[in-house]
Amino acid sequence: MKKQLLVRFSLPVQSRVPNVPHFTAHGGPVQSIRRLLLFGIGVLLTLLPAGPALAAPEMQAPGNQAFFALSPLEGTRGELQTHTADITVAWTDGVLTAAVDALYRVYNGGADPITLLVRVEPQSDAAQADPGAVTLLADGVPVALEAGDGATLIGRVALPADGRSDLRLRYAVALGDGPTAAVGYDIEHLRAWTGERSLRVALALPALITPSSWIEITPAGWSDLTDSENGIKWLYDGVLPAEPPTLAFIHPAIWAQLQAAAAADSPEGQRTLGDLYRTLYVATAGDSAARFYAQSLAAYTAGAEAAGAGPAAAPFQAGIAALYRTRVVGDDGQSAPGYVQLMTEAARAAAAGFAPDDPRRGEMLRWEQEGLQLQLIQSRELGDWIGALSLIEQLTALPPAAVDQAALTQERREIEVQQALQLLEQGDDRAALALVGEEIADAQLAPTLAAQSLFAAWHVTMTVSTGATELLFVAQPAGDGSAGHAALAEQVARLSDAGLPRGVKVDLSPRQEASGTNPIRLALTIPADQSIDPLATLVSGDPQWAMLRSVLAQATPVREQANRFLWREDLLRQTLNLAPAADQWAAAAANLQRTAVEMEAAPSAGEEALRARIAVINYRNAAALWENLASNSWVITTLRMPGGADTLSRTWLTTADAPAQIMEYSAQTLNRQRLLIVALLGAIGLLLFSLLLWRLL
Repeated sequence: MKKQLLVRFSLPVQSRVPNVPHFTAHGGPVQSIRRLLLFGIGVLLTLLPAGPALAAPEMQAPGNQAFFALSPLEGTRGELQTHTADITVAWTDGVLTAAVDALYRVYNGGADPITLLVRVEPQSDAAQADPGAVTLLADGVPVALEAGDGATLIGRVALPADGRSDLRLRYAVALGDGPTAAVGYDIEHLRAWTGERSLRVALALPALITPSSWIEITPAGWSDLTDSENGIKWLYDGVLPAEPPTLAFIHPAIWAQLQAAAAADSPEGQRTLGDLYRTLYVATAGDSAARFYAQSLAAYTAGAEAAGAGPAAAPFQAGIAALYRTRVVGDDGQSAPGYVQLMTEAARAAAAGFAPDDPRRGEMLRWEQEGLQLQLIQSRELGDWIGALSLIEQLTALPPAAVDQAALTQERREIEVQQALQLLEQGDDRAALALVGEEIADAQLAPTLAAQSLFAAWHVTMTVSTGATELLFVAQPAGDGSAGHAALAEQVARLSDAGLPRGVKVDLSPRQEASGTNPIRLALTIPADQSIDPLATLVSGDPQWAMLRSVLAQATPVREQANRFLWREDLLRQTLNLAPAADQWAAAAANLQRTAVEMEAAPSAGEEALRARIAVINYRNAAALWENLASNSWVITTLRMPGGADTLSRTWLTTADAPAQIMEYSAQTLNRQRLLIVALLGAIGLLLFSLLLWRLL
């Protein structure tokens, strides 16, 4: 009877599996210290003790043991008709072994006898195999084996004409003493033989290795041995399976301990169950690992609930902490915040239950400190300053021997500075000053006003028609907005004082200097017969006005008109290049970043180091504002012309980092005046023709 099996194991453990969520690392707001904090996570994870307790478990998938393979040497003839492998697993005196009896039925279809050269070579881990223990028989007669390359053995077998010979390879291998074992029989070497071969692999197991202890069987399509025998067999005819026949199972020694612990039905038995299942979890992979993880967590949790609070529950909490610790680092190599928090809480509970002189208490305190430190790094990376300060308080509450109090004091100060800078960016000066004092607002720690961008974005709408050009500049001020309003009003006044061309209209709103962070709108209307190119030279060359100066210098479109009999063709062409403005902004950002790097490299200590840190962040924030200005600014250009009863138009979007654009739009419309003249001349001609016909008649 055929069966399908992936995992078969069970124990009468009266415990429940708690609802354990699957945690993944998640992103958040990117602060100016993002790179530093990400680097810190990597460094801390590197410095934590190595081993399966913290690193992601090194799963060991079932694989081939040090079995031997018999295959023909190149150039020799011999057809493999049947191959059977009888593998007997034994558990004797604490040693787990597998004895293999492999039969190769080889046929010589030629008219002459031949000498078949074969080689015997170990598969997989040859260190566990002893070539001297391999026996090769040909029809029951031993075959002499000679040493070849490496661990390979060479033998010669005589095959009669049109005859068969049964080659039998016998050997035994050790299966190791790990928590799990696997018997995987190699079949790849069979592909070196010619012929349509049939295959049978039978695996006989001792009574201790019951189906309940089996972990995984591959490939599918296997069946049980006879009712009197415990084991598995695979049968194939003509086609070899894609995977080697393999059985993975719990080592008999571990299985016996699991049964004993389950039968004990005591807190000590539950703790042993948790420890054993945790060992199996680390040693396996895939679905099996997930099940062993759940079994271990269930055993520890049940034991902790049965023990109640206090010292009796401490070993179970320590086991839970060790289990969560295996998942602190995810499969992607990144910190898993959820499991970090779970490990920290379990280690804290365990430390509270152990006696002060118990070495396990010191280990739990160290795990708690490491977990809190990882959470602190994550909070700083996400900009969660309130959470970071809470974690600082928890670290401070640990015994003095577990933490560096001076370092915590410095770190608390740095977090307060970061929170204060965030509050300053939000305009809450009072709360920021309450955190770190007046020095954070010191003008000496910030770039000069001329080096800072007064605006966060420029949005320009340019509408070009046959009669006029309309410009609308919408500037989004940075900071509290007062400096941006005042500076733009000053630039407009300079233009007005220079004398605007006839018909040019300028409207600035709002006009007051302190308008908060509301956008500032500057509208200009330029008649088609006027040019404002000279006005662009009056705008300051400062990067603040790069967008205003660039657009004014290019806001003189080409207007062409041509009459073609009854049609009139209008052409509008506008060239726009914002790259010079973007280059100025990039240069301003680069200067600030260069200054920040120089400040960061300068040696400092104590309060001076804190002030230097504030200055570095201020300069980098100012640089980021210039960098973001290019991505947040754009010009929308619309070319519009009359088209009879409708208005014809086309629109382009130009970003600051886009290449130069030549926008062109043309349209043909009826020339109404010429059409009227043609119609009138036609009517007169028709009248004259009518009079001529009347006189002739």
